[in-house]
Amino acid sequence: NKLTSDACTSYGMAGVLHFGQPCYKFPDCQGLFWQIAWADWEKVISMIDLADGSVKINVAEFLALLITCETFTAFCAGKLTYLGLDNTSARSWFERARCPRFPFDRCAQGTHLHMLKQSMKVKTRWISSAANTLADKVSRQRFPATSLGTEVAGVRLRKVRPKWQIVLKYI
Repeated sequence: NKLTSDACTSYGMAGVLHFGQPCYKFPDCQGLFWQIAWADWEKVISMIDLADGSVKINVAEFLALLITCETFTAFCAGKLTYLGLDNTSARSWFERARCPRFPFDRCAQGTHLHMLKQSMKVKTRWISSAANTLADKVSRQRFPATSLGTEVAGVRLRKVRPKWQIVLKYI
């Protein structure tokens, strides 16, 4: 499996799970993705200033990364998963399970504990923004939920609901 995540200051956050092989649960697509607009995120958690235009990109990328890991834990449990992202600060914070901005440091630690419990092993890789095409595209525009898969940058993806219970538990 290959995970990628991205955030943009204009639309919101997204994450992609690209199957390395055919998945019997989802034969109509090559991967799954989640996305959320900043306007929708504000409805989920209004006490943190992460609105369109006010969000710092490093924090947004880090939050997208944590949500991606939580959303796709069940698909990645028990195997090594490569996680590509185009933000070096978010990558560093994730690898150390630390973030200089409260409460995201606690969210990172909670996400890491959750991944350990589920035997999810993640190896991060920096990728250029130009190479992060799937996550970049789904973080910049709204895609409708469909049952047959949505074509994104030449790849058929199915939209799923993001999971953030672990992330929110520590906020």
